[in-house]
Amino acid sequence: MTAEDDAFVYRSADLGKEWNYGVKVLLPSKAFKAGFNFWFYNPRRGTDPTPICALSLYVLRKQLVAHGYAEEFGYSEIGSVDSVEFVRK
Repeated sequence: MTAEDDAFVYRSADLGKEWNYGVKVLLPSKAFKAGFNFWFYNPRRGTDPTPICALSLYVLRKQLVAHGYAEEFGYSEIGSVDSVEFVRK
């Protein structure tokens, strides 16, 4: 992991078909609680996620919400969904 701002970050090598993953450990500060982020990433939009995820997105979202996580959507400049984050408050 490498230090970046108030966090430590790891980005994997290519897992195949340009998929990789990242892990970020956020250190607590006056403005933020300690946190943990994990994500998969592919630079090609619309790429099939099947090679890196056995769960369907619907099932994953349903389970996270059932366990107390709130969905928060990130939008692009033209209003399309860029990202979905699950946050436990």
